[in-house]
Amino acid sequence: MKKRLPALIFLVVVILMTLTYFFEQPEPAYTPVYSQTVTETTVPAAESPITVENFQIGTAMYTGELLGGIPQGYGTMVYATQDSYEGYWELGQPHGFGIFTWASGDFYSGEFRQGERTGTGAYYWANGDIYEGDFLNGQLHGFGILFYQGGSGGVFEGNWENGQKHGPGRMTESDGRSYEGEWVWGTFQN
Repeated sequence: MKKRLPALIFLVVVILMTLTYFFEQPEPAYTPVYSQTVTETTVPAAESPITVENFQIGTAMYTGELLGGIPQGYGTMVYATQDSYEGYWELGQPHGFGIFTWASGDFYSGEFRQGERTGTGAYYWANGDIYEGDFLNGQLHGFGILFYQGGSGGVFEGNWENGQKHGPGRMTESDGRSYEGEWVWGTFQN
């Protein structure tokens, strides 16, 4: 029995140390997920974003990251009109890369700044027209290429200002005819 007593004491000490270690560990960090509809006043303020599902903001529903009750980080907003935005948010506005889809079938994929299509992107109309290029405050602005009806209806390649052809550009019609030169507010100058 005297030979087993040190082994038994050692075993008890190891068990007590293991239990002490286990119960003294901090709870693991996690991001709470809310799966019910909540209001801004019921979401706890946080220093880092939390992830929510079906968070109601006005008449829209948001799923994604929130900080202080507003979209911040990556998320998806579905509006009452059935338009939707999926992408990055900053201070409650689309900011960074995202995709905005209208209920009409049009959609935009590209850069947003403070809620506006600003930067490089592509706009796809439901009728088949496609614009790839620069945007400023939601308008075609800078250099871009517009493929009418996916290219079968002609192509314009050139400068845009406030949504209109403006500056140097080339229009190639579907029959192959081409016009190259200056455009002023949407009108070709001979």
